[in-house]
Amino acid sequence: MFKIFDCSNSDERPSHRGGGGPIMNDIMRYLHENAASYNFQFVDIASDADVIITNDVFPSSVVGLGIPLVKRMCGPFWQKDLQARNEPLNKAARLANKVIFITEYSKKQYLHCYQDNLQNYTVVKHWADSAQFNDRYCNKPDVFTFIACATDWGRKEKRLIDLLTFANIYSSDCNLNLIGRIDDNIKLPDNVYKFGYLEEHGVWGMMNVSNAFINFSYRDAATKTVPQAISCGLPVLFADSGGVYEMAGEYGIGIKDSHSLDIENDVPRLKYSALRDGHDKFFEMYSSIKLSLRFFDRRLAFNNMLEGYFSAIESVLK
Repeated sequence: MFKIFDCSNSDERPSHRGGGGPIMNDIMRYLHENAASYNFQFVDIASDADVIITNDVFPSSVVGLGIPLVKRMCGPFWQKDLQARNEPLNKAARLANKVIFITEYSKKQYLHCYQDNLQNYTVVKHWADSAQFNDRYCNKPDVFTFIACATDWGRKEKRLIDLLTFANIYSSDCNLNLIGRIDDNIKLPDNVYKFGYLEEHGVWGMMNVSNAFINFSYRDAATKTVPQAISCGLPVLFADSGGVYEMAGEYGIGIKDSHSLDIENDVPRLKYSALRDGHDKFFEMYSSIKLSLRFFDRRLAFNNMLEGYFSAIESVLK
């Protein structure tokens, strides 16, 4: 049985939010919970491990141990105010014997921005544990409830203005539940409801009383809430930039968006015509997407993700 040391969320993380283990990231938690099934076990001391994995940076205490390093990489921050956080994460990627990207987009974005000649990388799609969700099917309701999630709706790339515009346009047949921190001074349309920051089980609960997921974030590498929503049986209406398309696939409808990789801080607004086209196509296709989701093998997608991670980790031991 191979031994893994997880140094995610170490004290040397660029934005430290707590110490140790997989608590800050669902993927790392899934790896811990399922390791034994793939002939792995997690250990508490780095020097006891056969391989070291991180979701963030490698602490200096593990770099000189001569033990193979595996880095999970979402992709670089493109936002100007976050770019200072790139270099520690990129340094970890360059140190790693294997880099795991979560979408093809995040890999291409990294290689485009940094032109690093990473020789040993792979892409493993992010999926949620479907055991957490209800398997349900319903017809299109008279009043449709979307759910949207963000840690902080104050960030421009989350496109709160576009979401509220969408809610205003379709106020007669759509409601919108907003999960995440939002300024109390922002006036919301009557059909928009805010629930603040919720722990993961609270998000699952809200998904199970919604009809669809909506993500207008600009150049999102691949938010974990998209596969969570799909695992919950929710089709996705999304801004078609970044890696969300890879997550949603046939279970979502994209709204035309800019794919520019050269800007640093400006977030283009979604065009009114694109919002209307996306809405109309989504509602036209909703029933067929829901039917497909009913038969979607969520457990297979989740197991394929686990297999991808553990295969990548094992590859550095050969």
